[in-house]
Amino acid sequence: MKALLTAAAVSVLALAGCNTSGSNGNVFLSQNSLQVLPNPARPVDFEVLKQAPNGASDYWCAAGDYVMRRLGVSPTARVYLRKPSGPAEFRSGRQSVGFTVDPSPELRQRADLLPGRLAMSMTRVGENWGAEHARFTCQTRNSMLQF
Repeated sequence: MKALLTAAAVSVLALAGCNTSGSNGNVFLSQNSLQVLPNPARPVDFEVLKQAPNGASDYWCAAGDYVMRRLGVSPTARVYLRKPSGPAEFRSGRQSVGFTVDPSPELRQRADLLPGRLAMSMTRVGENWGAEHARFTCQTRNSMLQF
């Protein structure tokens, strides 16, 4: 019994040292297991923490999943890349990609000037996709992994 209590105490202490939340304590874990950190003051601005070996469509998947399941936006709402891949804003020492569903007039204008593309990017600020299209990349990848 004493060993069981000791093991439980060690487990509690170990978990207490884990940082499982963002600076705002409101981490969203997307269906592809990427962490999404909303801006504490403005949750429509958020970042997806980078995690190897994921690519652009994985980050768009997490963004689409967050805005539809956490924010409850319409599937046709646009998700905009507001910050290219680089240092995280809400988690020091990490890399992230920043998104928004409420772009500033400057970001919207930048988006309007971008030529259309078929591939998702983590570097073209202003790039935007429909929320459902972004989230659909989660299902595409999941179906490819099931042989």
